[in-house]
Amino acid sequence: MQALDILGDTVRIREALASDEQEIKGVHLAAFGDEGPVVADLALALMADESAKPILVLVAESEKGVVGSIIFGSAHIPGAECGPSYILAPLAVAPEMQHMGVGRQLVESGLTVLRERGAELVFVLGDPRYYGRFGFGTGHKVRAPHAIPYPEAWMCLPLGKLVPDMVEGQLACAESLNRAEHW
Repeated sequence: MQALDILGDTVRIREALASDEQEIKGVHLAAFGDEGPVVADLALALMADESAKPILVLVAESEKGVVGSIIFGSAHIPGAECGPSYILAPLAVAPEMQHMGVGRQLVESGLTVLRERGAELVFVLGDPRYYGRFGFGTGHKVRAPHAIPYPEAWMCLPLGKLVPDMVEGQLACAESLNRAEHW
């Protein structure tokens, strides 16, 4: 996949292996502070959740080990006619590697793989300033699985020919993500 040179350290993006599980957990613990245990548990639960499949899990790896992780779990809109959809959750980068392009590389690499696999839509609940850089936007009619306090943070990115505002309904996601506390 991709490689990035950060201060003389080469960071490579690759698909995660089962053996990466504890390092992925560690990155989420470090990246999310007080929320780290909840997000780390979510990441591991998603990786094991059959209802999240097909799933794409990528890691950013340097000489220090795993320094970033991103998960794209399968999702769908019941009653809507559209191709494969995914939800990006969660994305984590080790604090010492933040603001150096690792998160950007993880997102871009993931979106490239999903396009190649025929995905139509990708959803995310996140900072519009960050995810807007990749083309995510609010121009869609798909509701989040749960009530969200900041509707402008619920975004969609089309990867295929489907126009997002032509699809209506409520997103159904993996069981491990489909809990109000994650929204």
